Amino acid sequence: MKTFLLNLAAGISFFTRLPLHRLVIPPKESFSRVLPFATIAGWIVGLFAAGCWWLLSMVLPFEVCILLTITATVIFTGALHEDGFADFVDGFGGGYTRERILAIMKDSQIGTYGVISLILLFAVRVGVLTDIDENKIPALLITGAVVGRYIGVFLPSLLPYARTIEASKIQVGLTPLTPLQATVATFIAVGTICYFFGAASLIALAIASIPLPITAIYIKQKIGGYTGDCCGMLITLSEIVWYIAILAIY
Repeated sequence: MKTFLLNLAAGISFFTRLPLHRLVIPPKESFSRVLPFATIAGWIVGLFAAGCWWLLSMVLPFEVCILLTITATVIFTGALHEDGFADFVDGFGGGYTRERILAIMKDSQIGTYGVISLILLFAVRVGVLTDIDENKIPALLITGAVVGRYIGVFLPSLLPYARTIEASKIQVGLTPLTPLQATVATFIAVGTICYFFGAASLIALAIASIPLPITAIYIKQKIGGYTGDCCGMLITLSEIVWYIAILAIY
C-alpha cells in the first residue's frame, strides 16, 4: 500500500503542479510507474478546469471565461503536454535524420514550427469550447483531460524508448502498463465518457484513438521509438480530436 501511494503521489506530481512534494517525496523509481495514474490525474486536471469555468462564468463574459480557463489549466499542468507538442512538431518538422530530430526535441528553445503549432492548438481549443453547448463545457473539459491521458500513455507499451535513460528529462524509464493496469485505465476512461455523454461517446473515443497507431508507426520509422515529447504530443492531439469528435456528434 505504501508503494502504491508513493506511485500515486508521483503520478499526480508528474501530471500536475500540485505541491505534493511538501507532504511526501516519492523515490525516483516511483516516477517510472506514473502511467497507471494518468487517468486519475486526468480527472484532477479536468475537475480543476471545470471548477475554473464554473467560478469564472458567474462573473465574466463567456469568451473571457474560456480563455482564462484554458490559461489556468495550462498553468495547473505546467504546460507539460503543450511543451511536448511543440517540441515534437519542431523536431519532426525541422529534422531529417534520427539524430537531428532527437536533438531538436531536446533543445529548450522553441522554433517556428512549434510556435505555429501552439497557436493553432489553442485556436482549436477556443473554437471548440465556444461552439459547443455551454452546459456541456464542464463535461468536455473533464472527459478531454481523461481521454487524452488515457490514449497517450499507451505509446510506451507499443514502442521502446528512443533515447538512453540517462538522456531522458526525468532520468528514469517509463514502465509500460500491465494488462490489469490497462484494463483499469480503460474502465475509468470509458466509465467517464459514458457518464457524461452516453454510449454514443464511444464513437468519439474510437475517433480520438486513431492518432495512437498512426503516431506509433510514424515515430517508429523516424526515430525507432518514443520520447516524452512524443507522449505529450499524443496526449494533446488525442484530447483535441476528442473535442472535435464530441462537437461533431453532439
